[in-house]
Amino acid sequence: MSANTASQAEVKIYTFSDQLPRLKKCRIADDSFADRIGIEDRPLTQEELHDEPEAKGGFLLSIDISPGLPLGMIRTSVEASFSLDEEDITAVVPVEGIVSGDLMLVGRKWDRTYNALRLGTVSSQTGLNTKIFLTAKGEFRDNVRPRVVDIVPEGLNVKIDPPSQIGGGDVVRIGIEIQIPPGAPPANNLCTKTAEQGYILLETGHPSTPTLKIPVCVAIAE
Repeated sequence: MSANTASQAEVKIYTFSDQLPRLKKCRIADDSFADRIGIEDRPLTQEELHDEPEAKGGFLLSIDISPGLPLGMIRTSVEASFSLDEEDITAVVPVEGIVSGDLMLVGRKWDRTYNALRLGTVSSQTGLNTKIFLTAKGEFRDNVRPRVVDIVPEGLNVKIDPPSQIGGGDVVRIGIEIQIPPGAPPANNLCTKTAEQGYILLETGHPSTPTLKIPVCVAIAE
């Protein structure tokens, strides 16, 4: 999906009891997306129920995604709570996608599948140096001047190169050097269930994507 345009998706929830369900609440599980992802609901029509054999009731959820979501992988869910046969039920609908726009990251350690910088486990005795590139296209490409706002873990050092034009000037490329110097403090941000991801937060200068959060999967071992 594009960061600059609206998107929409629909999902049907069917029930098979003779009693009709009563929807109580629909919400986005991750509150950070609440201002960009809206949910509308209505009961399924009789015609729609015919699409699912033996279904007696259900809901149609319309998921409306506004422009302005952060670039990269989106992983959240919609929670629909309803009562059926005097029982309270919560249906969980995964919402996943990749948000793209005028800005894109590339590099040897950049994982495009998961939109994350994967540095792995790094020894604090030897450290690490790597580089990724931020490319900008579109009418606001010359406005892009990244500035570091926040870094997790604190053992990362980030240096941003001056922008250069490529492709005859249609694309601006900016090098971002990431260093873990020898003696960096231990950290565990490997992007697992028990080790939350690190990140590099940039202000970009781009009006449609004013901030860019770069996920970083890394552990710094003593």
